[in-house]
Amino acid sequence: VRVSLGISSSLLSKIDKKRTYVLQRHVDNVMLWESAYKFDLRMFSLAVFRPGEKPKFYIYPHGYCRVNPTKWERDTAKKSLQITNVSFFKRQNSSYLLVPTANFTGFMPCIYERIKRAIALSCIKTQEAMHSQNRKNRHCGYQLFAFDFLIDNDQKPWLLEVNASPGCSRNRRPQSMVDTLQEMFDQLAEVAIVPLLNSTREIKLGAWELLDTRAKGDDID
Repeated sequence: VRVSLGISSSLLSKIDKKRTYVLQRHVDNVMLWESAYKFDLRMFSLAVFRPGEKPKFYIYPHGYCRVNPTKWERDTAKKSLQITNVSFFKRQNSSYLLVPTANFTGFMPCIYERIKRAIALSCIKTQEAMHSQNRKNRHCGYQLFAFDFLIDNDQKPWLLEVNASPGCSRNRRPQSMVDTLQEMFDQLAEVAIVPLLNSTREIKLGAWELLDTRAKGDDID
């Protein structure tokens, strides 16, 4: 990494050479909450594993927005303005806003379709590492993932990170979100757990949608 790439020398001096870092492109035309506050969008995906089979991946259509409580400024690197992570706000004992996507008027169908494509592409690239189709692999089970996205003003989602152990506690969450998460987990059991106990029972998807993980290029547009 060179200073000429736009990274200040003061930032480079803080880098621990023994650690691994991921550099992400800065999205400067980010969509803002109420035209003033930076936010990200968290969506949930489910991977289901069966012996000798390709993993099946699902998406839940109802996620939530995490809104930074401070007005965003374009030309600043202040962490408190750029971060939308709830854990950060909790450590700072700061307030934050969580809003279900059902209450987010900007969550348009085209954004959702692009998010589905982005998650499907991630699954395509990692499915062999998650669950090998080797006949000796007798593993079965499931894994819940949280995909965090920024949305830009062109309604394009930018993947920030994928969490393998997403926080879903009831603490400091609006009741509408608690109810949505509870419904998601109830339906998750029908998709991922009940079929393990009774393989002849028809899978009840509820609101979960099976993702198309057939390779179709690497673009989400």
